Amino acid sequence: MTEDLLETINRDEIPETLDVTFPIEEALNGKHPEETSHDEETIRAFVEMTKNIETSRALREVAEDLVDEDDLPQARSLLWIDQAEVYSLCPSCYGSNSDGAWSGSTEHPDYELIREQKLEAINDGRPCTFCRDERIRDLVSCLEPEVDIEVTVER
Repeated sequence: MTEDLLETINRDEIPETLDVTFPIEEALNGKHPEETSHDEETIRAFVEMTKNIETSRALREVAEDLVDEDDLPQARSLLWIDQAEVYSLCPSCYGSNSDGAWSGSTEHPDYELIREQKLEAINDGRPCTFCRDERIRDLVSCLEPEVDIEVTVER
């Protein structure tokens, strides 16, 4: 499936390399290494973890730009987890995830606005959130061996 997925996109749109740069403070909760009590090994572990996160984020952004939504199922229903977390889902995804529906314990001050925006998105033909996310994850898996990622940590 994943190789077929690469065939659905224009290979010219796949970047050969991605440059990811972040300050070391991002890996250390906003602090410079000298401002922490961490040893070098711990700092190195936090930096590596942040590199992985930033690499995944960069690949996901590329996949989101490249994903073909034309053949994804259209969202038909809203699945409310609580008033602040809602998903636009196709009937299949709604059926297999409806047990997570809102129990009524969390409220959101802009619930009506959120509800209106989500219903409008369904009426506009937005694809199923879960199906789109799955397609993006699959595309990220396809892109990983195709894209050389250069990560720079600014010290």
